[in-house]
Amino acid sequence: MLRLSALRSSLPARLLPPSSSSSSYLSKKHAYIRTLFYSKYIVPELNDITLAAGTIGEQARGSALCRIGNTVVHAALTSARNAEAKDDFLPLTVDYRARTYAVGELPQSNNRKERPGADDDVLVSRVIDRSLRPLFPRGFVDEVQILVTTHANDRTHDPVVAAVNAASMAVLHSKLPFAGPVGCVRIGYVDGKLVVNPSAEVLKSSTLNLLYAGTKLRPLM
Repeated sequence: MLRLSALRSSLPARLLPPSSSSSSYLSKKHAYIRTLFYSKYIVPELNDITLAAGTIGEQARGSALCRIGNTVVHAALTSARNAEAKDDFLPLTVDYRARTYAVGELPQSNNRKERPGADDDVLVSRVIDRSLRPLFPRGFVDEVQILVTTHANDRTHDPVVAAVNAASMAVLHSKLPFAGPVGCVRIGYVDGKLVVNPSAEVLKSSTLNLLYAGTKLRPLM
């Protein structure tokens, strides 16, 4: 087995944790991406939502990152003209995947590959679809595919909330006709008070578990 020092020296500098020696020659863009991902720059207790568009996934038409605490979700959007459309149905496909490596574990399958979409992933995909689909204009029939992946999950902050917000930002970044943005929060009720985006621990004692998505003007889901 490679020792940690040997493994560290074999990695490209852009994949190493930030240090005074490796950061000096990085572009501002790569430095920003690393700042977004590495938890030493973020206080885990904060519920602030950080959104960034176009930092990674540059070949996609729209790409966005959403971070809540140390939970990081990436959404990428691609689209194509639908020349054979015969009705006004929007062929929107949303595929959400919660990766095992996001919680620091290896897949338990024999070949150690990530599992296909589980039931929970399908449900999150439907949440994203139902939040975004009503905001595309009538008659827009281009094929649209949104891939949403949880890359880090601190098991405290909700990746579903981050997934909806990241997908909305990706659509905005794509410049497709869209009456967004969409905001998503989870609401709890603890000790007689409403709590926005409660942690997983707080949610256990909550008498309400409501996932809300909507625009500034109207609720969507």
